[in-house]
Amino acid sequence: MLGTDSAVMDHIKGGIIHQKIRHKLRSEILKPGLNLRTLADKIEQEVLAAGAQLAFPVGIGLNHVAAHWAPPQNCTQTLGEQDLITIDFGILTGAGAITDAAFTHCLSDRFDELLEVSRQATQAGIDALAPGVPLSQVGKAISEAVADRRVMIDGVEHQVRVITNLCGHKILPYKVHGFKAVPNYNHPKYTEVAQEGEVYAIEPFITTAPSSKVDESTVCNHYMLNYLNLNLESVISGARLSARESQILRAVRQHFNTLCFSPEQLLKATGLKQTQAQVSLGLKMLVRRDILNAYPELVVATGHFVSQFESNALVSKQGRTLLTGKD
Repeated sequence: MLGTDSAVMDHIKGGIIHQKIRHKLRSEILKPGLNLRTLADKIEQEVLAAGAQLAFPVGIGLNHVAAHWAPPQNCTQTLGEQDLITIDFGILTGAGAITDAAFTHCLSDRFDELLEVSRQATQAGIDALAPGVPLSQVGKAISEAVADRRVMIDGVEHQVRVITNLCGHKILPYKVHGFKAVPNYNHPKYTEVAQEGEVYAIEPFITTAPSSKVDESTVCNHYMLNYLNLNLESVISGARLSARESQILRAVRQHFNTLCFSPEQLLKATGLKQTQAQVSLGLKMLVRRDILNAYPELVVATGHFVSQFESNALVSKQGRTLLTGKD
C-alpha cells in the first residue's frame, strides 16, 4: 500500500518512462532482422538514459513463448516481419517503485484481431478494479471479455482463450510479486479484495492454443529470492550451504535482494569468480533449498500464439488510476 505522495509520484514516473520506451520501440526500434539480444540491450539503455533502473531481466517472447525468456549474450534469434513479439520489461524508480508492464506487437497486420482481443481483456480487468472489489471479480471481467471470441490469422479462424495458470499480482516496493494475485478467470474461492492505495499489475495472456495452460520449458534465466516464504531467514540459517552457494547468496542479497535477476546479470553486477555454468548450478541448488524461486520460460503449443498486454493501476477512491498509459 502506498503511504506517501512521493511513492505515488515514483510509480507515475516509472509509468511515463515505460510508455515512452514502448512508443519508441514501436516507432523506431522494432525492425525486421533485429537481433533479440540487441533489442534487450537497447531497452536497458533507454531505461538507464531515463534515470531509472531495470527491475528484472528484459523478457522477450516470439510467437508461442508467453514469458520469462531473456536473450543470452550469444543469441542469434532475430525478429521477422510476420512474428508476434511480446516484450516485458520492468522499471525501478525512487524508493523501490516497480513498473511491471508488457505489450505484444507485430510488424505486419497478421495478428491485428488477436491483439485487439488481448487489449480488450486487459482493459476489462483494469475497469473492474476498485476498492473493496474481490480480485476474483477482476478475473471474471477478463474472462468474459474473451469468452467465445474468435480471430482470423492467415485466413484461418481460431478460438482464443485466457491462460488460467498465469495471473496478475499486487506490486510492493522492491517486490514485483506482492502477496495478492489477480486471477485471469472467475475464481470465487479466492477471496482477497483490492484495497485503496494498492498497486496491481493486470496481465491476461490470450492464446490460440487448444489448452488454457502454459507449460514450463527446460530453459530458465529468471531467479528471485523467495521472499514470499515468511520463514525464509530460518530456512537460510538452517541450511548447510556450500562455499559456492554461500557466495552466490551473498551476491544476490547485496546486489539484487528481492529483485528478479538472471545469471548473466548476477555475474556482470558482482564480478563473481565463477563461470556462468557454475553460477547456474549454484542457483539451482538454492532453488532446491527453497531459498530462491526459479521462473522458467513459459510456452504454449508450438504453432500457436500468445499475446499479452500488461498494465499497472493504483487502486484509488475514484476506482483506479492507470499508471502505465494505454497501448
